[in-house]
Amino acid sequence: MDYVRKNWWKFIVLILFIIICCCVANVHEHWSDEAQSFLLARDNNLIELIHWMQYEGTPPLWVIIIKIFIMLGGTYETFYLLPIIFSSIGVAIFEFKIKAPWYVKMLFPFTYFILYQNTIIARSYCLVLPILMTLICNYDKRIQKPILFSIILFIFMNISLHTLIIAGSLYVLFFIDVYKYNKFKNKKNIIAICLIFIELLITALCTYPNSDCTFTGNGGKNIFHIISEATVSSYANIVIEIIITFSVIGILIFSNKDNKEKRIKSIIRMLILFVPVLMVYMVITSNMACRNNISFDIIIFNC
Repeated sequence: MDYVRKNWWKFIVLILFIIICCCVANVHEHWSDEAQSFLLARDNNLIELIHWMQYEGTPPLWVIIIKIFIMLGGTYETFYLLPIIFSSIGVAIFEFKIKAPWYVKMLFPFTYFILYQNTIIARSYCLVLPILMTLICNYDKRIQKPILFSIILFIFMNISLHTLIIAGSLYVLFFIDVYKYNKFKNKKNIIAICLIFIELLITALCTYPNSDCTFTGNGGKNIFHIISEATVSSYANIVIEIIITFSVIGILIFSNKDNKEKRIKSIIRMLILFVPVLMVYMVITSNMACRNNISFDIIIFNC
């Protein structure tokens, strides 16, 4: 009772979040990509689902969850409950397990991406918040409990292409930490390193598009041409986003009271995390523009 009395406002935030999500999601008309995932899960068995993911460009976890949901009696009309359940779990972990100022805990669940983009819209991104919060809660124990870390990371990498890339970066950081603290003598760490590598490989193979996918073509341009177009040509918005992102990260790191050596190490770790994500994002967006003959400058001009 003392715990409930002390954290009563956190329960109110969680209940209010669930109520708002249910009210809004109940009148939300599913978009085509939401319906696509549901139809794939409804009309295919698990083996077929993994095969079709090579045409969807995303890991299979979300459609497998939808398949289980359908097998348990879920329908297209109640499909909106799935992301609400997962997002609510993520919000609950954030409220009760993550250290943050009270005003952040009150406002964060009602921000655009948490409340709407990752909850009202039934996509795989609804899994990001609960798994990410679980990952944060257990991250400091990754050296002591490497097998648990590998399991959480495996779930995380199977959410989307973005989380797959981030999981790869976290794997590199984990390998560096094991080497740094001389923990290779622990067999569990060696097993975890091998296990995560296999998990990344399997997930990448399940996600890697077949040669007959329409979105694999790039008009005969090599990857260096695509990246150069994304960074210095028509995609000015990406350049601005990169500058802003790393400016904010730099400010946060250098405002830290730690010594210069720790700040430099923090920057290196941030680069390992963010650069692969940004590079792939640039390649994908530029590749799509090449295929559809869309220029960012033209879009801005027409708007």
